[in-house]
Amino acid sequence: MIDPQTQQRLREKYNPDGSTRRKHQLRMVEMLEYFDKLCQEHNIRYWLSSGNCIGVARHGGFIPWDDDIDVEMLREDYLKLEKIFAESDNYVLQTWKNDKGYSTPFAKMRDKKSLVTEDWEDNLYKYRGAYIDIFQMERAPRLCCYLYVKFRWVVLIPLSGRKNIFTQSLFHIIKRLYYLSIPVTRLLFGWLPKNKLRHTYGSGWIDNTRDTRNIFPLQRAKFENIEVSVPNNLDSYLRRIYGDYTQLPPEEKIQKPHISRVELW
Repeated sequence: MIDPQTQQRLREKYNPDGSTRRKHQLRMVEMLEYFDKLCQEHNIRYWLSSGNCIGVARHGGFIPWDDDIDVEMLREDYLKLEKIFAESDNYVLQTWKNDKGYSTPFAKMRDKKSLVTEDWEDNLYKYRGAYIDIFQMERAPRLCCYLYVKFRWVVLIPLSGRKNIFTQSLFHIIKRLYYLSIPVTRLLFGWLPKNKLRHTYGSGWIDNTRDTRNIFPLQRAKFENIEVSVPNNLDSYLRRIYGDYTQLPPEEKIQKPHISRVELW
C-alpha cells in the first residue's frame, strides 16, 4: 500500500472528489456491489482482476487514473451467470447473443442510466452505459486464442462498422459461424492442464495465463467502500502478470483512459 501523502496527491491529480472520473468510478462501485451480491446469492465464483487487483493491493480501491472494472470467472460460473442474470431498470448483461452489433466473447454488465464513449466500435452497440467487463477463463492454447483474436479484429470488427444491408447481413452470418466454431475448438483441447487458464477464445490478453493455485480458494478484500472477491495469493497473481506491481509507473508512461466521454444520470 502506498503512503497516504502519495495517494492523496494522485487523487487530487487524477480523480478528485466531484470530478467526472470520480463520479464514474463510484457508479462502477455501485455496479460491483450489485454484481457481488448477485454472485453470492447464486454461488457464482468470481474475482476482481488485473489492474483492479493492483488497486486493492496498492491503493485500497481504484488506481486513481483507472476508468474500468474487470472481473474474471471460470467458464462454468460464466454460463451460470448468463442464465440467472435478469435485466432490471438499472442493469443489463450485454453479450454477443443479445446485442447484434457486439462481437466480443466476454460479457459486460451495463448500467442503463449512463453513457460512455470509447475509441472503437461501441457506437454500434445496443447498450452503451458504464460497465464491468466479465471475462470467462478456461483452458485454451495460445495459438488458437491468437487466431480467434486476429480474426475478430481483421474480419468481424471492420464488417460491423459497415452500414449497408449486405455487409451487415454478412457480419451476422460470420459472427454466428465464429461462435459456433469455438465449442469444437474447445473440445479438441480439453486435455490441457486444468490449473492453467486463459481468457476465452477471441478475448485478447493471450500471454497472461492464470494459475488456479494462486486464485482458489478466493478471499475477500476491501475495494473502495465495499468488500469483493479477489485471488487468494494476490501477490503471486499480480507478479505473474505485472512483475513488481508495488511501484508506481513513471507518470509519463501512465496509459491514457480509453473512455473519452462519460454521461451519468
